[in-house]
Amino acid sequence: MEEKKDYLVSVKAPFTEDEFEALDIAADDVKHEYSIMDMYLISLNENQVAELESHENVKYVEEDKEVSTPEEGGEEE
Repeated sequence: MEEKKDYLVSVKAPFTEDEFEALDIAADDVKHEYSIMDMYLISLNENQVAELESHENVKYVEEDKEVSTPEEGGEEE
């Protein structure tokens, strides 16, 4: 079984169950559907990422990573 990672998937319009099935994405792999924007957090393998990146309804696919900001006063000007 291929390793899966979490990805943020921004879409032009919400996906239907049929679209998820056609992309071989199980309901358990959809970890979160954001209500403010058309975006999902989905656990995907590399083949699924490639397929989503070329899908007409997808704006972008980005690996979910922890980000941080510099502490205040951390940079000199």
